Amino acid sequence: MSRKTKEVPHLEKFKSIDEINTDIISKMEKTKFIFITGGVISSLGKGVAGASLGALLKSKGYNVSMQKLDPYLNTDAGTMNPQQHGEVFVTDEGSETDMDLGHYERFLDVHLPPHSCFTSGYIYSEVLNKEREGRFYEGQTIQIVPHITDMIKHYILRQTYSYADFGGPDVVIVEIGGTVGDIEGQPFCEAVQELRIQLRPYQSLSIHLTFLPYLKSSGEIKTKPTQHSVKELRALGLRPEIIICRCQEEISLESKAKLSKTCGVFQDCIFTSPDVPNIYMLPEHFKNQAVVEKVCELLQMKSSKEVDIAPLAKFTNSLATLKKQVNIAVIGKYVKQVRQDTKVDKQEGSGEKKPVIYLESYKSVHEALCHAGVKNDAQVEVNYFEYDEFNQRNIKDKLSKFDGVLVPGGFGDRGMDDLIHCIKHVRESQIPFFGICLGLQLAVIEFTRNVLKIKGANSEEFDPDCRQRKENVIYLMGRWYEYRTGQMVYRDEQTQKGGTMRLGLKPCLLNPGTKAYDIYRNTFDEANSKENKVYHYPEVPLRQSVEIYRDAFSNLDEASLTKMEKEIKNKNLMTIYERHRHRYEINPDYHESLTKPSAKGNDYFIISGDAPSFSTGGETLPPHIVEIMELKHHPWHVGCQFHPEFLSRPLRPHPLFLGFIKAAIKFQKSRKN
Repeated sequence: MSRKTKEVPHLEKFKSIDEINTDIISKMEKTKFIFITGGVISSLGKGVAGASLGALLKSKGYNVSMQKLDPYLNTDAGTMNPQQHGEVFVTDEGSETDMDLGHYERFLDVHLPPHSCFTSGYIYSEVLNKEREGRFYEGQTIQIVPHITDMIKHYILRQTYSYADFGGPDVVIVEIGGTVGDIEGQPFCEAVQELRIQLRPYQSLSIHLTFLPYLKSSGEIKTKPTQHSVKELRALGLRPEIIICRCQEEISLESKAKLSKTCGVFQDCIFTSPDVPNIYMLPEHFKNQAVVEKVCELLQMKSSKEVDIAPLAKFTNSLATLKKQVNIAVIGKYVKQVRQDTKVDKQEGSGEKKPVIYLESYKSVHEALCHAGVKNDAQVEVNYFEYDEFNQRNIKDKLSKFDGVLVPGGFGDRGMDDLIHCIKHVRESQIPFFGICLGLQLAVIEFTRNVLKIKGANSEEFDPDCRQRKENVIYLMGRWYEYRTGQMVYRDEQTQKGGTMRLGLKPCLLNPGTKAYDIYRNTFDEANSKENKVYHYPEVPLRQSVEIYRDAFSNLDEASLTKMEKEIKNKNLMTIYERHRHRYEINPDYHESLTKPSAKGNDYFIISGDAPSFSTGGETLPPHIVEIMELKHHPWHVGCQFHPEFLSRPLRPHPLFLGFIKAAIKFQKSRKN
């Protein structure tokens, strides 16, 4: 699993999960809970709706946290196909989660604590592990009710302990994934209805997001599906106080009155969530309907502070007034998807199902490009390509109109050689390039093959035999230091896939005189020059605690830590923290040849940033775990091993995305001239 599960110390004295839950509830009388369910169809946008509500509550001065309960039996999202489930979002402490957590963090501008997302599979494994250990259950027959539901309640409540040192949240918004009526979601609904009974009056609220279809033949919005959905929800013990209707346009007072009567909800508690040009416009739509005021009334929350979304409104308003436009090609592995309901073209007589573009696999990348574009006063037009759409004959034509090329993360060897040809063309044509995780690794392979002339250079992921040939420019990391636990981590080819990568927030030391250093430095300087601290990337001293990393370096040898800090100061290095998700790394045996200037005048790589290197427990962290590399003489040929997209925000674009879009704008101007 990708997260630690040790017990909160003072809870170990209890004999059952139910006793623990009761104890937690007794200490949480000020925390309010909002439970969000969805009905009729999936993909209604519960995550965006919940995040919008959270953003509005935060603007009123409340400390808001969010949580996603996923009914899937997978232990976490780490091994799930992005084309089925969307991107895998990674949190600070290394949890591989549902993509909705990206919406939560971007809208609320927070770093969510541990246990902000868990699945049915995780809950079942926790119960069964404790049964095997002989803890809590003592020979009882394990059942869905009460044992699974008690554990679900425990992890809903447990998140507040992650905030204990920061005052605790005023509001926790809990989204139950899936659609009401799904068999796998029933234990979650049962747990929530039990929890609502245990909580105090006015301490919880149920919001049901539902779909209102428009019937073109009769020219009316139909409420019957929502009536049945609410009936199903009430049968599970949950009675919604608020209904939010997902629809294409505003619904009439007549429809609201009908829903109020048939669903048992007051008419002034029925709101709409219409289609909007940009998801960041939804909070303003909720504000105009006074959704937050009604929520605060029902939960008896009193705040004299008015809802203020002016900064976000300024961002959304600027989308319509951007003066420039840049075209970016994103070449990914999880772009095209064959939908089962794709219609057959009768004229062509073809029975083949045509693929459609699927963007959820790269949601955070897409959003980060948008954020950086607005900051650069540019509309970013993103075009997505599948890895294997390219060959040596069509690369030039396909990429000729683009001002920049981005290659995001991915797994497996499909289309890799063709993509390496693309990166070669981009490098030689001086087109701005940004490689993330796998994108960096492929850029290094391309350079090693075509500049260093090692034709068999490859990654052990794609060609395990390259290790024997000593051409494994990308290798499987066998060990690294885990800052959060203060221990060395060991991996090999036999290690299970789930939750075993180098995951979560980790430090990186940036080297002066590099493009990466300059863009981060400029970002920090701009933030420090403004009272509102526009950017959230503080330069963190290595000893200083940051959220869950309070004790990150506590197990290190004091002399080694002192030596490292002195070196950082003397070399004017910059410490940043970024989120990771990878198991392969640039082979240290190749660092010297990759970064050596060529007598022939060829370009060469610079290591822009690497992980701290030190000794602990008699072992040395493998030297130079490369975090960022860039070509010395290329306008922007930058790759990073971490995932910067996970830390980009609408009002706080990530520095590397800012630098990439700036380079794309400059390249566009040079072509016009």
